[in-house]
Amino acid sequence: MRDERILNAIAPCSLSCITCPAMKGGQIEKYSKQLKNMFEGYYEFQNKYLPEEHKDHAETFKAFYNHLNKYTQGNCNGCREGRSENSCIKNCFILECTLDHGVDFCGECNEFPCDKLTTDIFKPEIIDEWIENNYKIKEHGIEIFYEEAILRSHYKVYKQK
Repeated sequence: MRDERILNAIAPCSLSCITCPAMKGGQIEKYSKQLKNMFEGYYEFQNKYLPEEHKDHAETFKAFYNHLNKYTQGNCNGCREGRSENSCIKNCFILECTLDHGVDFCGECNEFPCDKLTTDIFKPEIIDEWIENNYKIKEHGIEIFYEEAILRSHYKVYKQK
């Protein structure tokens, strides 16, 4: 039986749900809640004690704090919970495909890499990441991949391109 933490954290395609800002119970939600808690009362402190010429810092912080609140409310349960309007990739078929092949991840499938993945559904960066991630899963196993994925930015692939 596969560890539920891994199944919830890593999508069948190998993308890291756990580091997606929309993921309910994910890293972004968790750390945003912690950060919000650590900053509780900071706006009031700034407003009370900052010199008048620096009051704009308090207002900038207030805007940040209000925006941070949005990240404390993940609204996606992940691909394995079924499709939702919050799914990051519309028309994705990979969950159904992995279920049909009796695997949890593409990299565990005997047909990987297959020709089913197209730029009609996935952007080129995502296809490249899909291939790279699933080769890692195939070569090292999902447990090792998971330990790396929970520390890596969900969007790092876009920065590298």
